[in-house]
Parts: sequence; C-alpha cells; structure tokens
Amino acid sequence: MSTPAALTHELFDDAALFPPAAVPLADALAAHRTRALGERAFLVGPLVLLASQVPQVRADFEPTDHFGLAVVADAGLAELAAAVDVLADDPWADVDQVEIAVPAEFDLAEVTAALLDELPFTVPTYLELPWRAPPAALTDALDVVAADGAERVKLRTGGTKPGSVPSSSVLGEFLHGVASRRVGFKLTAGLHRALPHVDPATGDRQHGFLNTLAATAAAIDGGSTVDVVDLLDVSDAQPLIAVLRSSDLVALRRIFRSIGSCSIAEPYDDLLALKLVEGD
Repeated sequence: MSTPAALTHELFDDAALFPPAAVPLADALAAHRTRALGERAFLVGPLVLLASQVPQVRADFEPTDHFGLAVVADAGLAELAAAVDVLADDPWADVDQVEIAVPAEFDLAEVTAALLDELPFTVPTYLELPWRAPPAALTDALDVVAADGAERVKLRTGGTKPGSVPSSSVLGEFLHGVASRRVGFKLTAGLHRALPHVDPATGDRQHGFLNTLAATAAAIDGGSTVDVVDLLDVSDAQPLIAVLRSSDLVALRRIFRSIGSCSIAEPYDDLLALKLVEGD
C-alpha cells in the first residue's frame, strides 16, 4: 500500500462529547490530553465540541494544553463566529475547522450558496448536508460547493435513533459526487468499525469505515456509482484493502478528510487487527 501513513493520519476526529458516548466535558478533555501522548495519537484529529461548550472548555484548559478543535454550530452562524473569535485569543487551542448544518426545509442549493456568502472564517468550514434530501437537491448543493472551491461538506452516517443510517445507495451517490467534483468532505456518526455491522442499540446496519475509504478511492479512480455502492456492501476486509493498496492514498485523503467518532478505541482495534497500523 503506497504511503500507508496517509490512510490513517488524523483519520478520526474526537467526538467523545457527542452521543452515544456523550462523555462529560472534563473527562473528554482528560482523555484527549492523554491520547495525544499515546500510541493512538497519529489516528486522532481535533476534539469536536459545540460552540455553546466553548466557555466551559476554556475554563478547563490546563497551562500545558494545546488542542486542535473542531467547533460545531448549535445556535446559528453568529454564535459560531463569536465562539471562534473567543478561542482566537487562547494559546491553549487552535480552531482547525468549523461545522454548520445547512437547513433542510428550503431549497438546498440556494441556502448553501447563501451560507457560503456569509461565512466569515479563515479555517476550513464543513457544511453538513441532509442526506434525506432528494438526490437532485444534494447534487445541486454539491455543485454549489464545488464552484465555490474553498469549503467542504459533511454527511451524517448514523445516530442514536433507528433509521438514522443512510442506505448504501444514498451514501454511495454522495461519495461518488464528492469524489468526482474533488470536494473535501467528512463523515460522522456510526463509523466505529472497519466493516458493516448491526448496531444492537438501534437495529440499523452501520457502514464500515474501511468500506467508505475504499469506495471513495474507487470513485476517485473513475469507478461508477454502482462500483461505489457495491464496495459499501462488502463484508470482507481483503477486497477493500486491495482497492486501497492500488490507490493513491494521498489523493484519497485530500478529499476524504476525516470521520467524526465518539470512539477511538474501536476503530483503532479494528485497524490493528487488520494490520493497517502497528501497535506498541
């Protein structure tokens, strides 16, 4: 596999503050602090938190801290901008990215364009697109982001309620869409394991993160939407690893930026078992 470190470098954003883990903030900070010094440090990107949690996070910083943060809007663009401005004065944290959901109740392309026009940030911004939107609406929104050329998109791939996982068809069309347009993206929720599995809490069939990586790589290499969807349904790691071994992993990660996960241990253990990373 060419440049194997590229595949796993900061692949998982630390979303321990979010369900289903929903770790208390002080505990999440402590775990993130410890993890930065451990064997899994290479795998972990920024700590993800809500804009409304910024005051508490600032109060809990220690003098030796230096965190990368991903700040998620939970009360609109103005609050998000204010939170980022506050963090700009802190030596303990760097805002690596921000995230905001695109409202689903209006014309998706028009709202996406309007939101892009209003963004005040100098760091990468992820616009979360609603996967339940009609396929044509999602395609139009991706065209808007691609034309803008500066920002990225996000898709939610799981949740705590039954029915929160997009089908392989929906996810496959999204992955093919971002890959063909060379739009950077991240996925979040549900992707704790390398391969597809059933979540006992919801009964949903969760996607495998290894599948999403291989499917995106195939799309970048010119695979069809059908090829991408088929890879999402593969339950054996070896064909997926074979796709990745023949792909340009640096090019893959330029587009597939990260996965938001409330668990780091589960994906690490799967990568270790598949010999895609080395343990101590």
